[in-house]
Amino acid sequence: MVWACDFLPVIDLFFRQIYAFFTIEVGSRRVVHFGITSHPTDAWVAQQLREATPYGLTPRFLIRDRDSKYGDDFTRVAKASSIEVLKTPYRAPKADAVYERFLGSVRRECLDHLLVVRGRQLHLVVKEYVGYFNRARPHQGIGQGILGGIVPPASLAEARKAHHGSRPQWIAPRLPARCVRGETPNNPDGVFG
Repeated sequence: MVWACDFLPVIDLFFRQIYAFFTIEVGSRRVVHFGITSHPTDAWVAQQLREATPYGLTPRFLIRDRDSKYGDDFTRVAKASSIEVLKTPYRAPKADAVYERFLGSVRRECLDHLLVVRGRQLHLVVKEYVGYFNRARPHQGIGQGILGGIVPPASLAEARKAHHGSRPQWIAPRLPARCVRGETPNNPDGVFG
């Protein structure tokens, strides 16, 4: 299992910088953990890694950039959890493309549509978005699959055929001829106006 983590800086309404820290699972695109802070320190980032790995559920690899926020405490927690930390090269966003795409999604689909006043509001908004991202949003990288337990699209057509016969469920049933001509019980002549 491979995880990736990084910070997303957000500027609030009063021009203060707030940081959202995300940890995602690269294979499934699932957000494992997130945290919000105004002052990210090494100890805070190490605590976020502890919270992301409860009960010894750890990835084999953790991809991160070369930010100075990841210090000795973070490295100690990763080693104690038997996580091998992989650092991306300098100025190479494509080295962690899955994570960069996720950060773009958070910005475009969520944060670009609101004014953040304070960290607590950002926490509530990001919590709501993460719930949507993990349970309802289709992911292009996994064949438009949804993580909330719905069947991926490749087997979706087969599942519908097995359940509904050869006629796909998404095709609307045929309308009676009178409805096609515009006739309805409230409009028997089919005249609109």
